[in-house]
Amino acid sequence: MERQLQIKSKIYMDTVVTLKVSTILPQEHVEEKMNKAYTFFKLIEERCSRFDPDSELKQLSGTCHEWVEVSDLLFQLLHFSLKMADLTDGAFDPAVGSSLAAAGFDTNYLTREAVAWNERARGADYRHIHLNRRTRSVRLTEPMDLDLGAVAKGLAIDLAARELNGFEGFVVEAGGDLFVKGEKAEGLPWEIGIQHPFDPQSLIGMWPFKNQAVCTSGGYERKSPIQNGCHHLIDQRKQTSPREVVSVTVTGSHAMLADAVSTSIFIMGWQKGLELARSTGCEAMIMTRDQHIHTSKGFGGGTK
Repeated sequence: MERQLQIKSKIYMDTVVTLKVSTILPQEHVEEKMNKAYTFFKLIEERCSRFDPDSELKQLSGTCHEWVEVSDLLFQLLHFSLKMADLTDGAFDPAVGSSLAAAGFDTNYLTREAVAWNERARGADYRHIHLNRRTRSVRLTEPMDLDLGAVAKGLAIDLAARELNGFEGFVVEAGGDLFVKGEKAEGLPWEIGIQHPFDPQSLIGMWPFKNQAVCTSGGYERKSPIQNGCHHLIDQRKQTSPREVVSVTVTGSHAMLADAVSTSIFIMGWQKGLELARSTGCEAMIMTRDQHIHTSKGFGGGTK
């Protein structure tokens, strides 16, 4: 029986989330699984949005100097984020929310309303976040606005991919991040194109990916509406957007990891970034402002 390709798109987390499934299984079964996969994006957005005043993350950001018991989902995201922050000496920092808001990234895409944030929180960093695994609690020792954008979408992709794992081939794509499994048809791989940061109509290249996450970070699409030269990738240590790197694509076993590593590399620079990719078991392709491309040996299967 010949495989059929089914595609569905919805908007979550301020981006288009597209599911593509290639399978011989019945359409009704595919539809059911796709709908379940989307529930993870909805759940994580509801709990981890920096823009929703009622989200669990936003409520936690409003507390200081007290232990707050949180959901297992939020605790796991924070625990992973702090590990990445330690590993990158703060290049990755979940306390970056206020710096993002100060740069103009403070509007809820669903309501178009500006979200309140704490001006005093811009000096906080990941070292002011403390976790108690026994009680699944979090304590913030400085005012801050937490932002988990660099890991929450990746986790949603991973959970959606787990839901679709029974199909012969599929892609879960959310903006520049995705997870791909198997083939789109017998003998035909999923080919993923990486957008050129200086020419949105062209690609750096296309690669056949299989059974892995592919996450891209770039500052060319989400630019600050109020600060010239600033975009949504901000180094919390300097509260500015780095300028050396213009695009990073990372492949790895999970989207949450690849997403966090790509964000970190953008901030760390290409040399330290390649070291980070190796230490985390990922592969990376990095374009710098001079349009030089630096890749780890195994990126794209070792060939361009």
